[in-house]
Amino acid sequence: MLSDRQILKHCTAEVRWCRKLSSADPPRYGVGARVLTKCDEVSKASIHGINLECDLCGEIASYKECHQSDDLVCLCSCCFRHLETLSEGEIKESIRRFLIKNVI
Repeated sequence: MLSDRQILKHCTAEVRWCRKLSSADPPRYGVGARVLTKCDEVSKASIHGINLECDLCGEIASYKECHQSDDLVCLCSCCFRHLETLSEGEIKESIRRFLIKNVI
């Protein structure tokens, strides 16, 4: 039997909202999520690395390769470079609003 320190609860969820709760260092955030799958217990020893999904193209990349912005958008290196090449303006701002799911 594994101890609580050796186990992670693993489930798939969709983040519905994220709000900064304090300006302390480091800052704290409140997050609302919709659980999409049944939670399972996973041994920490079986996790070889953290992978994230690019919010723009859906490509899976390691945590170290992802670029995360202040509004919690995660982009793979390719999408990040492409977005950075765009000049500041309406198209770039529209893409940013799309990525944070706030198109209005």
